[in-house]
Amino acid sequence: MGVLTLQPIIPADAEQGLRLSCLAGWNQTVDDWRYLIRSGSGWGYYRTDGRLVASAIASQWSGHSGWISMVLTDPDYRRRGLATSLMSEAIAWLESRGASPCLDATPAGEAVYGHLGFSGDILLSRYVLQAGLTQEQVLDAGYILEPIQAAEIGALSTLCQDRSGWLREALLAYLQQQGPGLAWKAVGSDQTPRGIIFGRPGSLATHLGPLIAEDVTIARELLQVAMASLPGPFLIDAFAHQKNWTGWLEGYGFIRERGFRRLIKGPRPLPKMEVLSRHFASAGPEMG
Repeated sequence: MGVLTLQPIIPADAEQGLRLSCLAGWNQTVDDWRYLIRSGSGWGYYRTDGRLVASAIASQWSGHSGWISMVLTDPDYRRRGLATSLMSEAIAWLESRGASPCLDATPAGEAVYGHLGFSGDILLSRYVLQAGLTQEQVLDAGYILEPIQAAEIGALSTLCQDRSGWLREALLAYLQQQGPGLAWKAVGSDQTPRGIIFGRPGSLATHLGPLIAEDVTIARELLQVAMASLPGPFLIDAFAHQKNWTGWLEGYGFIRERGFRRLIKGPRPLPKMEVLSRHFASAGPEMG
């Protein structure tokens, strides 16, 4: 199949990256690819004609965490060690910066990443809803729902960092820009934020998340007000330890599609379950 060259991925390659994710049936847009490439460092294998046939992207978060995503290979070039080689590039890049590599793995990928030294016990479930349903009435006068404005992102990202250990201001700013009608907060009578949700359009469906809330009632309200702005279909990657939450999603009409396991490589542990007690949904395997 000819000689392949390993080289950095640049924002101009976003359309080529989108081709790879579409071949895999993933939900990214070209804007997602541009954001991910600009937020970290990416590598790809290219043919002599310039076509991208395999990719991986690493992003360093604040503190000592990093994220690996978009590990993709064109079906015609699989089983040649390209993904393993690109993972090695991403791992080395993060570890050279003192960051522990993290990722969300499907069951098929979990065994592969285990051989590379990744482990973890945080589970997520992807749920799909083909169309929005009638909004439920939840009687709770302790908060109001308001759209999130761009000027609020800094304060809200600090709240998220404290509660989940995973979110970053740049990501929330990107999501609010991509889906302003999907970005909402629940505010208590003392003006204290009690929950937030963001979302973004995808190539296949609207992705809802991250979603952080003080309790499942607020999480339900935030999800429904976000869905009210679009007809669907919707995707949400829910934290599986939130049993009341995942049970409600299934009762509402969401169908579980597949699972993920959040993994980390290195001595630093993932956030403990009590830290994630108010985290109901992630931004997705590509975003963290």
